[in-house]
This record gives sequence, C-alpha cells and structure tokens, in this order.
Amino acid sequence: MKRHLVLITTLTAGLLFALGMLAPTSGAQTTPGTLNHCGANVVGKLANGEYVLGPQECFASQGEVNQYLASSAAGAPVGAAPLSPDTVLTTFYDPPSYNGTSFSVGYSCGSGYLNFTEFAYPGGGTWNDKVSAVVSSCSYVSLYYNVDLKGSVYYVYGEAILTGTGMDNEASSAGIAYG
Repeated sequence: MKRHLVLITTLTAGLLFALGMLAPTSGAQTTPGTLNHCGANVVGKLANGEYVLGPQECFASQGEVNQYLASSAAGAPVGAAPLSPDTVLTTFYDPPSYNGTSFSVGYSCGSGYLNFTEFAYPGGGTWNDKVSAVVSSCSYVSLYYNVDLKGSVYYVYGEAILTGTGMDNEASSAGIAYG
C-alpha cells in the first residue's frame, strides 16, 4: 500500500504553526482524543499454539489500555493487580516511534502466537503488514512474513524499531516466547 505525502511550503507551515493550527512533531504521532491504542488479553491457546484473545478494545491512551488489560472485562483474572512487567505481554506499534497507533497483548508470556490478520486496526483494515516497532516483557518475539509463523523471520529481544530490518510493515504473525 503506497502512502501519499502532502507537501506544505515552509511559509505555509510557519503560518499554520503561528496560528496554532499545526503542532511540531517528531515523527508520526496519533491525534489526541482518537482511539488509537488497542489491547486484548490472552484467554487461552489452541492446540496449534495460536493464542485465543479476549475482546479487543481501543482507547485514547496506552494507560487506558493498561487499565483495560488489568480488568476482568478484558478476560484478565478477577481481581488482577495493576500492570506489572508480566501483565503487558507485548505491544506492537505503527509507526516506529513508540508513540503512534498501538496494539497490546496481556497476561501471558507462555509460548504461543498470533496472526495480525485477525486484529482490527484503528481506522480500518487489520494489523497485517502494519507493525513498525515492538516492545515485549517476554524473552523474545519472532515476527514472520506470513500468517501461522511461516516465511522469513525476525527476532526481537526486549524492544526494536523495525526500520531497515526487512520486517518493517511486513509482519503477518508473531510468535511470543518466554525462556
């Protein structure tokens, strides 16, 4: 999918900034107040290792996602404590700035996987071919070019911006493991 860029002259941009109609940015960011941060909890696993996730909900901030993942509404254990390093399993980002649109998966570092084709992307479509950065509290995340852990793979230990890796906006599935 190609993205079209709109060029604004320096003079026009300066005028819009002076009028308060254009904010300075450092990379792509979400629009305040929009529901760009989504999350779902692992509630089970199929025989083939694919995670079964609870309801996916989207919020205006990552903090709200964290609260949702710690709630029983998301399929978390009843009376779950506020987030700890084990609570948020992995967060996937688009764009690679760690502050854009995000999808977080919580409550399990047990080995399993998910297909991005199954998760709604804010604004339409799915997370397929949208992941540009990853942060994980598990041992590692393996990103695959195709669904069901097939095709080329790229391993992430902790966190990574995927620009220049060959996997930026290319992942269709992710394996998540601990140990």
